[in-house]
Amino acid sequence: MRQLERHRLFLTGGVSVLVTIGAFFPAAAEAEASQTPRYVLCEQRAQAAEVKLGGGDGPLVSVYAASVMAEEEGLRHWRRPSALSLRAALLVHDGWSVVLPKRTDGVDGQEHSGHARDASYAKCIGAGLPSSTEVLCRVGSGEDGRHFAPNASWEQGRLAEFRNTELTHDFALCNLGSIARRWQRRPHLWPSRLRMQLGLRRDEGDTLGVMQLELCRVDRPWMNVSFCSQPLYNFQTLGQELPWVMEDWLEYHLGHFGFEHGEVYDIDGSFAQALEPWARASSWRSTTLTYHRKWPSKLSSSLQEFSKDHPYCTETLAYAHCLTTHRALSSWVALLHAPDEYLHAHKHRERGALQEVVAWLQTDLHPELPFSFFQVNGVSFARGGPGSEETAGAAAGRGSVIAASKLRMPMVYHHTPLIDPENCMCAGPHMCYGEVDRDYRIGVTREVPPMALVVHHYVEMMERNRGRCRTMGKQCSLCTYFRDKDTVR
Repeated sequence: MRQLERHRLFLTGGVSVLVTIGAFFPAAAEAEASQTPRYVLCEQRAQAAEVKLGGGDGPLVSVYAASVMAEEEGLRHWRRPSALSLRAALLVHDGWSVVLPKRTDGVDGQEHSGHARDASYAKCIGAGLPSSTEVLCRVGSGEDGRHFAPNASWEQGRLAEFRNTELTHDFALCNLGSIARRWQRRPHLWPSRLRMQLGLRRDEGDTLGVMQLELCRVDRPWMNVSFCSQPLYNFQTLGQELPWVMEDWLEYHLGHFGFEHGEVYDIDGSFAQALEPWARASSWRSTTLTYHRKWPSKLSSSLQEFSKDHPYCTETLAYAHCLTTHRALSSWVALLHAPDEYLHAHKHRERGALQEVVAWLQTDLHPELPFSFFQVNGVSFARGGPGSEETAGAAAGRGSVIAASKLRMPMVYHHTPLIDPENCMCAGPHMCYGEVDRDYRIGVTREVPPMALVVHHYVEMMERNRGRCRTMGKQCSLCTYFRDKDTVR
């Protein structure tokens, strides 16, 4: 029997969790029972999924994420079955600007929001497509699915629009139609690659712009809970001060807490070496990780350039990519932004605790209402306090992020959404957003009691951020346990 490596990560004053690095086997019975195909946009494609609208005179539009699946009864018990459907995240390449989102009270400036002082939190916002845009789709025929007859019929879809001070996102939604219905419960008919055409027309007088989509079949078991990061950057500085920061973060969440998969994005490729052991397939680790190296460069040259000065410029696009993809991979997705955040279940110390918490959260979901996300609260921790161990560089050992910060705020705040990616297409860092002019614009949400699940946010992880906790509205005090009466104040 192979040896298992163990490390102790300190979560709160006097409380520790022993992390065992080995195979965690989450329940996957739901996926194995599913009798419908699932597809995601292929990484290696014969041609780019893009088109110039208006007969070549309009803006360039591309698809940066797409998935096809059916809402099959038995896969997620509170949904009715439906036909196979496409969701494609669209990127309009013109009209980008950089905007610092306003708070709900209209105040600008990240210094009033508890953000780190040494980074820009501005977002890149594009022009988007007009509401009148027509969406059409069709599936290729023939043995390889490459044939599209000139007179082949199109399926009518629709444009899903999201507009606010933080983002402008568009998605194409379309049912695949009769050619795909015969695949239901017939796995031998499922092609390994699904070839489609997606048509966009801005108005009645516009020429139909057609782009080619190539989606790959998902053969891995259905996952229960995964996570996505925000775009990270500058690991050279982070790793020099905290050499084990990524290893600790991933070992805890993937190796111990119960996540089955992670999607980690960066803007500069600096995390490649730290993530390579996790992104590489392993026979002894059941959890997996996908690394999106230089994420903005996969979108457009403009966004890549903006990201040099505004590293979170493409943050909401990363979340849209993750949610669209995991619509065909996972039941739930948490936005676990960065390695200064640790999810913690106070009432569950055992390995795989997240799976038990999520199962409990689902017990009384209404079967007829579209549930969007669970709102998980966060609590900020500051450096110092009794028993803290502040080290840096070569002296910083395992668990140093947590060991250095034993002071916490006396309040919790809305921080991390745990999302159903089928019902939430578009999200910011802390919540899902609803479509423009649609019923159930956001869907049903529910706040999670801090005793059940909470994010420990180590806002002073880096020495240069010492004092940041005081900018978040309350003085950090001695670390204490949560009580059931702790609520958002």
